[in-house]
Amino acid sequence: MLKNESTSGRCWLLVGPFARLEAAGQLWRVRPLLADNDGILLKKLRYRYRLYPHLHQQAALAQAFGCARVVWNDALALCQDRYKRGEKYLGGTDLQQHCISHAQQTPERSWLCQVRSIPLQQSLRDLDKAFSAWWGCLKGRRKDKVRAPRCKKRSNSQSIRFTRGGFSVEGETLRLTKVGSIPITWSRALPVEASSVTLIKHGAGRYFTSFVVEVERPTPQPNSKAVGIDLGVASLAVTGDGEKIAPPKFLRSALKRIRRLQRSLSLSHKVKGSSNWQKARLQVARAHVQVADKRKALPVRAWRCSACGTEHHRDVNAARNILAAGLAARQNACGAESKSSLLVSGRREAGTHLNREVQSCAA
Repeated sequence: MLKNESTSGRCWLLVGPFARLEAAGQLWRVRPLLADNDGILLKKLRYRYRLYPHLHQQAALAQAFGCARVVWNDALALCQDRYKRGEKYLGGTDLQQHCISHAQQTPERSWLCQVRSIPLQQSLRDLDKAFSAWWGCLKGRRKDKVRAPRCKKRSNSQSIRFTRGGFSVEGETLRLTKVGSIPITWSRALPVEASSVTLIKHGAGRYFTSFVVEVERPTPQPNSKAVGIDLGVASLAVTGDGEKIAPPKFLRSALKRIRRLQRSLSLSHKVKGSSNWQKARLQVARAHVQVADKRKALPVRAWRCSACGTEHHRDVNAARNILAAGLAARQNACGAESKSSLLVSGRREAGTHLNREVQSCAA
């Protein structure tokens, strides 16, 4: 653990194995977690709300979405062309000069001046991060697979981001520069002032906003109760003591309407790209949005131990393994030796294995 005290008297601690230390004068800023001298951890969270822009605001947002998309595609094409010629990558600052500052002076891209420059700059920063993530994957610095940046299409979900100075919260509205005050539904209160806001338009035509805030990380109070919870598909949740919570079956009730809308979309008299085709496509997208996060149930949820022949429920066994893993992790964090053993599943049964020497179940 490292620490440095700034001129204001506040002490910042470097915590966590994934924290990154940045030198900024005499102050060390630590990401993603910060801790002050009271031991309070800070983390960044996103708060999402529904927006209801008026027609003229929808037109202004569509213009901003389009400008940000064009700047992204122009910068991507420039990077790909330089790569083919064997030239080096420009970087975020040079990309902004070529694709925003210089482009606004040309007749082909002079309309970029009609929107605020903040979302255009943020779009290029996202492209720079996308290239960095892709290169990190190719060089083996990232374990997850990252695809190369691709061109953005108008038919996909659109998004733009504003930083401080480009937005403000005014009662029941969100005010954006060159867009106006957009009505917003506050499903919950913002804990602190947001550092940035992202405007999102889904393919179904709905608008959302996402705020980035930095809040204190709550410290859980220990008690004598412990339970393992497994989130499944046949059951929404299964606890270690065998309690099962049934999932809501919204998909089954919506399948009939989705099939009808898809048949209407595929009728021969609707020309692809026409106004009627767009209306039908929007109806299908809205129907899928309602059931986007629902999954079908799997019929087989039991497995038999190959050592003793006892039959177990997969989700209940997973919940017990989660509980044992959590208890073992808590004991190890306190410095005590973990002696927890898990109910080890069969060779083809996925599970959490802390004690690999156990070969039979605990039934």
